[in-house]
Amino acid sequence: MMFYGVTDRVLARKVYDEMLAKYPELEAEHTDANIKVMAFANIPAYDLITVKKAVRTVGDFKGLMIKTTGDLGKLVAAFGAEGQTIGMGQTYVALQKNTIDGAIITPEGLKTFLFAEVGNYYTELNIASAPAGHWGMCLDTYNSLPPNVQKVFDDNVEWFGLKIEELNFGQVPAGLALGEAEGVEFINLSPIDLAFVYAAADTILREEMAAIDAKGLPGTKLYNEMRTLISMYSS
Repeated sequence: MMFYGVTDRVLARKVYDEMLAKYPELEAEHTDANIKVMAFANIPAYDLITVKKAVRTVGDFKGLMIKTTGDLGKLVAAFGAEGQTIGMGQTYVALQKNTIDGAIITPEGLKTFLFAEVGNYYTELNIASAPAGHWGMCLDTYNSLPPNVQKVFDDNVEWFGLKIEELNFGQVPAGLALGEAEGVEFINLSPIDLAFVYAAADTILREEMAAIDAKGLPGTKLYNEMRTLISMYSS
């Protein structure tokens, strides 16, 4: 959730690239797991779709059961909702049968998963994720390749990531269009309510970074610098 509130994926990539160059620990997270990253890519920001109850303020989260991913469960819990881990392939039916009240999704999911058919309200939260490692190769396999082949992969890490982003973000207009066609109401939280959401995200992230600090890694330092760069490049 470090890129909450970021609407510009070019800016997000610029910030992440700077952090990746400055903090080798980010790359080491992959190499220590025997993974060679082949592409760093972003995905559209996470928002909320609900079936019966529109979320127009943070108070409207209270009592809802929401399909979430990772720390997004902590985020909705901060406002009185309950996060539920459900596979994306099961989410359509869960929404249709009202076994959950809503789901944290990305906008292209309105079409790619046909959530526009079962959801009635779409609340923009814009919880963007970092353009982190999305495709990888076993590091042992990579090391076994001839240097000229390794170079081809290395020279195209940025191209591959941008291509993935092009395909991911290219589906957003179709998702939004289907939502409009199906009568989904698109809701923007007030600046005050959105500030509450981002403040809660910040609190959760600082707790996570403190846990990383305890392992001897620069979690809080990296987080502070990342948010500073986001603010600086956004102005």
